[in-house]
Amino acid sequence: MVVAPRVLRQTFPGDHPVQWRTASPLWAVLQPRTDNPVFAQPAMLRFTTDTFMEDFLTVATETPTRLWEWQVQKETWRKPAPIPSLRLAPGQTPSTPPTQMLDDPALQNEPLKLYQPAHQRYYLVAANLVCRIPGLPDKTLKTTQRETVSFVVRRLLTVNKVLQEHAFVNGFWQPVEPALLQSLKAGEQTFPMFPVTYTQRADGYARRMFSGLIPVSNREAFLNAGLQSKATGDSVVETEGDRRDRLLTLLQVDVVAPWRNINQSRIQEDRTLVESWSKLEAGRRNELLASVHLAQDKLQSVSWYVLLDLAYYLRDYLPAVWNRLEISPDTPVPTGTPGKALLDTLQSTTFKLETSENFNTFMVLQNKFSGVSDPTGRTSLAKALKDVYAARVHLENATAPYSYQSPAGWPASQFLLCGNGVNSLVNGGDLDLLVFVQRIRDALTALPPDANQRLPLVPTAPTLIKSQNEANYDNDLFLIRCVYERPNCPPSVHPTVVSEPTQRFQMASYFDPDAPARPIRIPMPIDTSPAGLRKFAKNTMFVMSDSLACQVEKARDLTFGDLVLSVLPWPFHKDFSASAGGCPSGTLSFGKICTFSIPIITICALILLIIIVSLLDLIFKWVPFLIFCLPLPGLKAKK
Repeated sequence: MVVAPRVLRQTFPGDHPVQWRTASPLWAVLQPRTDNPVFAQPAMLRFTTDTFMEDFLTVATETPTRLWEWQVQKETWRKPAPIPSLRLAPGQTPSTPPTQMLDDPALQNEPLKLYQPAHQRYYLVAANLVCRIPGLPDKTLKTTQRETVSFVVRRLLTVNKVLQEHAFVNGFWQPVEPALLQSLKAGEQTFPMFPVTYTQRADGYARRMFSGLIPVSNREAFLNAGLQSKATGDSVVETEGDRRDRLLTLLQVDVVAPWRNINQSRIQEDRTLVESWSKLEAGRRNELLASVHLAQDKLQSVSWYVLLDLAYYLRDYLPAVWNRLEISPDTPVPTGTPGKALLDTLQSTTFKLETSENFNTFMVLQNKFSGVSDPTGRTSLAKALKDVYAARVHLENATAPYSYQSPAGWPASQFLLCGNGVNSLVNGGDLDLLVFVQRIRDALTALPPDANQRLPLVPTAPTLIKSQNEANYDNDLFLIRCVYERPNCPPSVHPTVVSEPTQRFQMASYFDPDAPARPIRIPMPIDTSPAGLRKFAKNTMFVMSDSLACQVEKARDLTFGDLVLSVLPWPFHKDFSASAGGCPSGTLSFGKICTFSIPIITICALILLIIIVSLLDLIFKWVPFLIFCLPLPGLKAKK
């Protein structure tokens, strides 16, 4: 008859103090138990395979006395900790437990690091919940009374030059008072633990320990979480200034940044024009004019789309300003009108396109980007916004790029944001001090959006600065405490039982230079001859719209020579065809589904990687550290 092992649990009458102790299979290693502080600390176990949970259960249930071999130790990929064998060979005896776990002497002064699952490292915390009576029997959980066990991760941050524990509450770190370290803060995040029952070989009793997976993969969330001096409610009241900051950030992302990039593109085009003019003979300057027109069309096209985003912005968040622009963009604004400074700026900022085709005059070519200074017939920024908004349907649905030779459907006003006088609105180092941003800020202050209006979720500058200051990557020490909760009992009678802390540790980043490297093997195609490559299935499909399919077809028409000529200086320079950027509007076209051969794509990716690495070696000097190859005799494409 098979007799089930007896479970050593609380069977004595009355209530007894409950406490956390390290995992019971390790008790035999800890001598003496009475004054050894590790006996009161939850244990941390390290596993090195993706089957870590099965491995842990196998060791805990079959050979629990060997669990000490999986205790966490300091290690690096150059000095890895020993990896114990899951099962002993026939006739092999278990290793003798040491009296004290010793780290590699070279790592004694280094902090303990827990590595990521991507490094093939998994860590468990393990402890026993026992009654403080002779024999330390396991405490039975009364699940019907909602009793639970879990663990918390706490961070050590410097406060007044002293390391202080902080609890993770609602996504923030809150300080824990020194007198309340062994208590649970309200709302503190807990992580689950699960029971594991095993049989003690010495007396035949079954014991139960609790374990949980340490969330090392949460490192970035932990380190980037902000600080809170005290608990706050879940609801945050956003002030008018906060909403204004959010809208200003949206303006900088959608309008100001692309506008400034257009200005940078104009500077590059000017530089290219100056170099080309000095090198190109007079008889070929008509070719230079065609190249200038292509660049001008590109600048005009992106200028219209930035203007359209600005029009949408004014329509949605400054409707009073937009309504005046849409009705009468160039009518003088009465004194005292809210947003007058912004309206005046939009009306006074003007541009006039260079229409001359005299390619033998350098100034004419340069004015194609900057505009002319003629005071008559100029278009205001306010008028350009109205015209762009009126043509929004065409802009949103256009499939062919803009060309000055076929302007049908495009906005009536040609307005380059990189033109002289226009670009000055966003020129400067500090984005908050730009003329245009200041005008928008003043208008938002005078005409704040409705408090009930939903605003986009964008990170504001104050929030980013605060988050960066609070992240503090220098303070990256953590510890773990196990928790036993009895929510149905009054805290004065049966308070929450929180364990002593584990040893302190750091959580390694994904690119930690000490991290073990998970072995990754990418097999390449063996036979790369046409005879071999034609045999692979084309099982990777790309679904393309009609617009993308047409652009891909145009790209397939380009040759390597076209690419080289497009970047060479004059007189060797040759632009791409004007129709290379898209498909003609109104033509019948279809989407496509194309299948590709993954082996060929993999080979191309490897070759491109080598080319890019070689080119960027001029900056990073990294080629000596990139690759190491070993010969493989017998691996041949043709046998």
